[in-house]
Amino acid sequence: MAGNLPRGDIGDRWLRPEIYGTPAAPKFKEISMTGSNASGTVDLVAHYVRDLSFEHPNAPHSLLTAKDAVPVASVKVSYRQIDATNFESFITITASAKAGDETVAIIELVYAGTYRLPDVAADLREAFLMVEAPRELFPFARALIGLVTQCAGIPPLLIASPDFQESYRISREQKLTKQAAS
Repeated sequence: MAGNLPRGDIGDRWLRPEIYGTPAAPKFKEISMTGSNASGTVDLVAHYVRDLSFEHPNAPHSLLTAKDAVPVASVKVSYRQIDATNFESFITITASAKAGDETVAIIELVYAGTYRLPDVAADLREAFLMVEAPRELFPFARALIGLVTQCAGIPPLLIASPDFQESYRISREQKLTKQAAS
């Protein structure tokens, strides 16, 4: 009970900002990058929802069978350079749930983070943006997907964390094979 928290407890700080001040925003860890031209650490500037779409194409009838729905999800990762030191890493999660032939729900989320990176080799930068950045962002995206689906009246969609490193390794091998063939 919030009213019964002992004075000085963390709950009291949230309830009494006039006494304790406003709590500081959480700090994100800094990840050191090593390389011949590394000159600093990686900073997470911000993480945010770029796009979110949810549909109940057959509601309200489909909500009667929602608990029997079978979810299918895919996760894609990409990135873009914003300026000399800032990059944006994206996770795109597309999921749907079907009960028999009827679509219960469709959700698509593009969750992104902007990172300030030191001057490092392009392959090291790409590896960070395709593996480590999505690994940091994914728990937030997964929580949002679960919350949106639950608030929509269907069981929360809980997506297992993908192996970003293995996916990146496979895509690198395919890219190198394609380059060698041409």
